[in-house]
Amino acid sequence: MMSSVAHYNRVACIAPVQCMELRHAHRACKRHLLQQALLCARTSMQRCRVLDLACGRGGDLNKLVGCSRYVGVDTANLALAELQRRAAEIGMCVEVVHGDAAHAPVPTGPFDMALCMFALHYFCDSKQHVQALLQCASARLEQGGVLCGTFERHHDTGGWGVAHHAVVGDCVDALEWRVPWDEVVALAWKAGLALVRCEPFYVTDREADNSVYGFIFQQAQAQCCGRKRTYASTEGTRDRH
Repeated sequence: MMSSVAHYNRVACIAPVQCMELRHAHRACKRHLLQQALLCARTSMQRCRVLDLACGRGGDLNKLVGCSRYVGVDTANLALAELQRRAAEIGMCVEVVHGDAAHAPVPTGPFDMALCMFALHYFCDSKQHVQALLQCASARLEQGGVLCGTFERHHDTGGWGVAHHAVVGDCVDALEWRVPWDEVVALAWKAGLALVRCEPFYVTDREADNSVYGFIFQQAQAQCCGRKRTYASTEGTRDRH
């Protein structure tokens, strides 16, 4: 079992070839989630300044083409090099920061959108770690800006620091931590971020993993009368592939 750094450095050098249907479905779901995030932030891709926390090898670059600024942060140096290669290939100007997204010297911004796609679990080894990540995002967002990402929902998370070995074909083979979602939402609120959307991916694409959810938090100052505004999440179950 590899660390997340070793895993993402490996896939930066050897691209995954398995689980193509699942990956295609998740790409479609992330594209839809990004569109919803832009609506929440009341901006367009052309005006959007993006902070990609735990960006990996730049799997979402093609969805962000045309954004006014892109900064990617990750602990995996080879993954960042691959991100830069991909960006050059599509003519996209990017900035990268090597380090843990919760503690790295991330530019102050402001940003309209922060992303944490398929990475929130890496910060759930402790309450302090995910709290630092949320504070980092909140402090760098424009008023009304959004934090957009994904998490895997488990019925019994067991609190912070519950590790497990995640394997998805040749796409994922790393140590991860379960996400205690309700606690994350409470910490986000304390950091100035209100949950405005939480929905399972399979609502958008029936081929998506039924345990993967997309979320959008928004700067709490943008909420009406300072009250937390939360869209009802859509629940449901289906068989895993």
